[in-house]
Amino acid sequence: MITYVKGKITHPEHKTTILKGWHRVYMNTEHKSEAMKHVIYFD
Repeated sequence: MITYVKGKITHPEHKTTILKGWHRVYMNTEHKSEAMKHVIYFD
């Protein structure tokens, strides 16, 4: 499935971003990097 977003993007741990126009969404692959192999996140 391909997803597009526009408008205000908010998250409690990040600055709010306003997208003017449509932007394609990609899944976060940060957890696959070698540098992150010993890091665990609990959300």
